[in-house]
Amino acid sequence: MTLGETKAELLKEQGRKYRASTDAGVDPVIRHAAVAGNDSKPWIAHDVAKDVIGTLTRKNGLDLVAKNFVFIVQELVKRADAERNRLAEGVFDRLVNEKKLRFLLLKDDAGYRLPSKISMRKGTRKMTREDNSPLQMSLFEQVAEDGLNGDEQSVAWYFEKQEKLLWWYRNLSRQDYRLQGWRRNGIYPDFIVSRTSAADKTDFDKVFVVESKGIHLKNDDTDYKKQVFKLCNKLAELKSWTELGLEFPERKIVFELIYGDEWQKVLNRLLK
Repeated sequence: MTLGETKAELLKEQGRKYRASTDAGVDPVIRHAAVAGNDSKPWIAHDVAKDVIGTLTRKNGLDLVAKNFVFIVQELVKRADAERNRLAEGVFDRLVNEKKLRFLLLKDDAGYRLPSKISMRKGTRKMTREDNSPLQMSLFEQVAEDGLNGDEQSVAWYFEKQEKLLWWYRNLSRQDYRLQGWRRNGIYPDFIVSRTSAADKTDFDKVFVVESKGIHLKNDDTDYKKQVFKLCNKLAELKSWTELGLEFPERKIVFELIYGDEWQKVLNRLLK
């Protein structure tokens, strides 16, 4: 960590003010609570934070540590999260390799199924095609426009123009299909899409799970999702749909994360 040599100033953290002086009060409750977050072992976070603050104080003095207290806590939180994720990934990979964790398409305790109907609140703005005509390729005739950002809407409009596509479905965050990797929060992809079978135009041969991201969102969270998608594709290649609990032995499932600067090229390749 690098400590700044700035003049004394007021720093605000969680609604409390810390004056940059030896009277600032390097609050042990704030430091270990922030580092612990939702961790089930806060006493470990307390000990780690205590050791770091103690080491920095011995090297730099209490006054300088107090001046940079908020920065130090923020860095501790970031590094604790990074280490937690690194260790979790290692355990996750080991359990997958030992076949104690398995790749399955699940929703709660049962095989995931797309909904047979959806409900929309009265007055909800409904999505249309780019020319304002009704949707034709969506699994459901009506789709709420609320919550769709510009990139997601562009992808949905693209799906509406694809002859090789049987249907597309807007996967709702916190409600529908999710992927669970080694981090705490699940991944809710934006779309689930099926490609028309060459042998039967009323059937499909592939399902694509698609997450779209703006070019400005290439960050740690996006990198994590990309890793999870890559692992899912690898494991899906080793499983038949019958093994996944689905009665479609000849079909394949593909997970794809697409960026705002290349999504059309990637989807063209997938749906060709």
